[in-house]
Amino acid sequence: MKAKIEKINNKFFVELPDEVIKALNIKSNDDLQVLIKDNKIVLEDKENSEMSLEDRLDYYSSKNLIKKYDWGKV
Repeated sequence: MKAKIEKINNKFFVELPDEVIKALNIKSNDDLQVLIKDNKIVLEDKENSEMSLEDRLDYYSSKNLIKKYDWGKV
C-alpha cells in the first residue's frame, strides 16, 4: 500500500488508505502516538501504547536535548 503526503499551511499530512483505517478501526480525531523505530514511522493507539525505556532514551537522546547558548563573556 502507498500513502500520500501533502503540505497544507506549513503542516504535513499523511493520507492513509481506507484498508488501514478500517483494519485498525481509526476514527476522525483519534489520538495516535507517533514513534520512530529503526528509521520507520510507527503509529500506535495512544491509549494502549506505552513507550519503553529504550524508546524514551532514543527519543530523548543528546541530539534532542543539548543546545548551545552564547552567554557572552564570563
